[in-house]
Amino acid sequence: MADVLPSPSTRPRRLGSLGFTLMELLVVALIMAMSMGLFLGYNFRQRDMIELRTTARDVHQFLRASRNHALLDGEDNLGLYHVQEHVLRATLRERVLALPERVAVELDADESRMVVPVSLFYVDGSADRSQVVLRLEDRIIRVVVDPVLGEVNIVW
Repeated sequence: MADVLPSPSTRPRRLGSLGFTLMELLVVALIMAMSMGLFLGYNFRQRDMIELRTTARDVHQFLRASRNHALLDGEDNLGLYHVQEHVLRATLRERVLALPERVAVELDADESRMVVPVSLFYVDGSADRSQVVLRLEDRIIRVVVDPVLGEVNIVW
């Protein structure tokens, strides 16, 4: 007898061998989209906080160096914030710290002034002025100067 091929209706069907169904692909795409959304949202929030913390550390180092210069040079050192330039300047040794545009500086002073005193370190290491508030959107970090000891601290 000749070999007879079975008719299509008598062949066994293999359901899983044809690939993924549209529903399976949609579920996987939805899970991937949700994961990426969570990751990117968290990553952007972290980036803002990293920028704010970096700026706070820079201001902290700037103020500590200003105090050290006052002690070493034997002169008072005044720190000024220039509003339009968005920089901190120390009168001793002409130090300048440029601040990022996105980070706002809030001071307890008249907002209409173009130059606002930020700190004054005396020859004995003590200080005048108490804090610089840095803000990025809804996040705030304070750089606080102890008036008696002249120590500079970051308050998260």
